[in-house]
Amino acid sequence: MDPTTSPLEEQNSLRLKFMGGFLVIVIVISFLGDLTVLLVSLNRHALKIHGFLVVIIQHLAVCDMITSLFTFVPIAIHFTNEGEWHVSEAVCFISAFFGTATSILPAMLIGLMATSKVILVRYPTSRCIRSLNRKTAHVICMVLWVTSVISPVLSTILEPQSSHVSPETLMCDFQYSSQIWDYVLPLFFLLFFVIPNMILVISTAFLVVHLVKARSLARRVGSKERWQGIVTATSTAIVHIAACTPFYVCWFFHIVASRRFAIPDDVYRFTLVLYSFDLVCNIFVYNFTVPSFRKFLQGWLAHFKLSIVSHQIEAERQTVDNIK
Repeated sequence: MDPTTSPLEEQNSLRLKFMGGFLVIVIVISFLGDLTVLLVSLNRHALKIHGFLVVIIQHLAVCDMITSLFTFVPIAIHFTNEGEWHVSEAVCFISAFFGTATSILPAMLIGLMATSKVILVRYPTSRCIRSLNRKTAHVICMVLWVTSVISPVLSTILEPQSSHVSPETLMCDFQYSSQIWDYVLPLFFLLFFVIPNMILVISTAFLVVHLVKARSLARRVGSKERWQGIVTATSTAIVHIAACTPFYVCWFFHIVASRRFAIPDDVYRFTLVLYSFDLVCNIFVYNFTVPSFRKFLQGWLAHFKLSIVSHQIEAERQTVDNIK
């Protein structure tokens, strides 16, 4: 311990390093987990739920991987270096751009997942169900991707080189210093957060009610795919709402109402920790709610373990042969 460092500064340093270490673990688990989900979902027998939902899961996995790399890696480096990492303007801009886009996109993707599952459950024999295929899902998801970059693109146009490191969360973000943001940000918050999450809450509530009322019927008719899809969509929505809402609310009030009151840094960083859980939970949600995914993953891991054991046995045989 540096004798010139006060106990309070030392405590703050340890806390920042702990946060950095925690985020490194989150990044590794999240990236590997989402990569696993993406690779497994490419096998049509791994996720035995509606193809429309599978495509949304794939886009959500890609979104979370981008968030891990471009948002949480710079944050983890900042925390580990006690906020002293001097990130270049280019790196900070890339982090702010993708971080803003991928913070908007998940609510829309999960809302699409829940809403589409409501349609599949409510109108199982309707003609419109035929249009809910993988191709349509990709098209809609790409439209949502384009929609998610409206805010960072507008930030780049209105305020070039305005990205900076936020002192509250040590994450790269846009400054939103122009007066036009006083009117645009509330509109964006309404369009990209409030409305998607309201749709998400309503759709999830409908699915939960249906899940309770139709459990025996779903089992009796053998509609296992529909059952899995309901649980998966509901669980994903609940985790997202619980983990991300505090962070989004704190971010909005910090940007829009920072002149009226200040949010303590510890509160902001606590919401960041909650936000990180949303990245980690996906593979566990799918593992618990989709038996076909769990079975496929177990077989995959068993095959990988068998390959390692076989390689070790072969290496030992070669060693024995060399000795002889």
